[in-house]
Amino acid sequence: MGSDFTESSISYRYHLREVARPYQLPGSKPAKCGRVRFANSVTLKRQIYRKGKFYHFWYYLSGLIRCNQIWVCPVCAAAVANSRGRILQRLIDHHRSNGGGGAYMVTATMPHDYGDNLETARRTATTAWSGVWTGPPALRLKERYDIVGYVRGLEVTHGRNGWHPHIHAVLFTKTPLDNKALSSLESYLYRRWADHIERRGYRRPSRDHGLILTENSNAGEYVSKITANLGAEISSSVSKAGRRGSRTVLEILRDIDLHHKPRDIALFSEYVKTIKGARQLTWSRDVKRLYADEISFTETGSVSFDDQLSLDLVDWYDKPEDLFKWQSWEWDNLAFEDPHFALSLLLHVSKGGWLDPDGSIRRTGLSV
Repeated sequence: MGSDFTESSISYRYHLREVARPYQLPGSKPAKCGRVRFANSVTLKRQIYRKGKFYHFWYYLSGLIRCNQIWVCPVCAAAVANSRGRILQRLIDHHRSNGGGGAYMVTATMPHDYGDNLETARRTATTAWSGVWTGPPALRLKERYDIVGYVRGLEVTHGRNGWHPHIHAVLFTKTPLDNKALSSLESYLYRRWADHIERRGYRRPSRDHGLILTENSNAGEYVSKITANLGAEISSSVSKAGRRGSRTVLEILRDIDLHHKPRDIALFSEYVKTIKGARQLTWSRDVKRLYADEISFTETGSVSFDDQLSLDLVDWYDKPEDLFKWQSWEWDNLAFEDPHFALSLLLHVSKGGWLDPDGSIRRTGLSV
């Protein structure tokens, strides 16, 4: 039986949370996430789960603040993105199976230039999308194509031409659309989108890339995870996206960790200040109203477990086991002596490491 915490995709997220911490807003939850306690004690827990044919240990700490911030926290982003993706995919599957409706993925982009203000560009993208769905033309559009509503996701990347906010959405229709109707709907949506982008002072999006409408059976999980780019897969190696020159925020953090360039630090600091308060996923009123009984929309804001990742395709086995409990003063002393104690502790015990009777990391002795 092994431990999944030491896998790069998980442990590296905890490491990147520490890389990001100095650049988070002072006093904010992301600045405290996974380090500052909210309870009178902190408990090291272990739970067994099955992934495929194999059983693993999962270690985590209960009693520490969890920020649940999908935009700026590498650890929480993965958990929240997975949770939201499952909810959205469940909605899509229900819509297709019970009502016989259609669900289509929309990607809408806008021209951007180096030096463009991220706040202005982000608001332009989101307000232009909202504009597509307001007014008499939108009512005629919904009636003509039997459109129920949408779930809109916002993604932000950075490339050679600066910040690039864009839209990924799932569009719901009462009945499936044939190829001719899909092509017609895509053309109409593109014109509406391009008009609203131009009205806000930007160049008109190209017809080839400005708006694309496709059918995707896994659209829910795709939209949730791609818009939460801090929830995407990451490793310490250079990614294909990075080599193309376009980076997610997680890749910017990765590059800060590897190279510590002032330009990347400035980019992440700008992003943290600008993205605060932005909504990653927006559910149209009609979709909420239609599926209020089937889908719990309150689940989309956070996750309900302690400091553990929401792992895909796992079966939890039995209840968590308490391995060690630190009282408030004990934990505070250890955390004061080593600000990275929580991360060091989880990595240590996942590899079969030992603890002293006072809860500090021991190099020799009995395993927890």
